[in-house]
Amino acid sequence: MTVRVADVAERWLADAYDLVARGWCQGATARAAGGTPVEPESADACEWSMTGALVRVWRLAEEADEVLGLAALGRANLALTAATGAIPGTWNDTPGRRQSHVLEAICEAVSLVSVVVVLAERRGPLAAAPPAVADAAAPGELGSAA
Repeated sequence: MTVRVADVAERWLADAYDLVARGWCQGATARAAGGTPVEPESADACEWSMTGALVRVWRLAEEADEVLGLAALGRANLALTAATGAIPGTWNDTPGRRQSHVLEAICEAVSLVSVVVVLAERRGPLAAAPPAVADAAAPGELGSAA
């Protein structure tokens, strides 16, 4: 059975969702119980940023194929970028951002993984860019509001 990059990316985003649902943070990729920043894969971590949760899942994954793992991480990150319309880490840390916003964005990213893949195959690197960037580069191709 062949494992698809999109399948792994979707699974990892779902796992990242579970981590963020358990505990979310801003200003660090992960935090321990006392609020001290730690590496996302640390046993002490109990809160994660959007990107920290994805990094933890990737670093602790048991994917046998390193190339598949890196491709899945890239696809998941592109889907997060498409879902937020920004750099995911910066978006996560925006003042006023809430855990519920982050969880909604991760859910959106799961639904976009396959779309990002199809667009990337059709158009190249700009396909996974946030809509405003992609529309500016190729007016009308992604259904811009114009």
